Amino acid sequence: MSPEPGLTSGHLVVPEASHAESSQSTSTRAQARAWKTKAWLEANGLQSGSGSGVAFVSDERMLLHAGPEKHPERPARLAEILKQLEMSGLEAACERVNSREATREELLRVHTEQHIEQVFTSGSSKKKGKSW
Repeated sequence: MSPEPGLTSGHLVVPEASHAESSQSTSTRAQARAWKTKAWLEANGLQSGSGSGVAFVSDERMLLHAGPEKHPERPARLAEILKQLEMSGLEAACERVNSREATREELLRVHTEQHIEQVFTSGSSKKKGKSW
């Protein structure tokens, strides 16, 4: 059986990514998962513009965030996730919502007061101009 179009030695070659380029190519396993997801979306009438009721929030600035050394938060990881969401059709099936800073009340829904204060006093929030 011959390899699928766009595959080279087990990896997907994406000539032009609409998001920031990842330093690694997408694995055939991830590509197969994306195709399966896309087929499911189409079979259930949830492809692009279908009003699925699911929102997608992203911002190119998120690609600038890198966690500490050896931490999973890094630009290449996010770029790969965005590429796979696009490839699978999930990104197009969702309503696009512009990103914005979370309010303190929104943060308290998922974080403790102590965690918010720790992040605030760490200095990273001061770099971003947080006033609370």
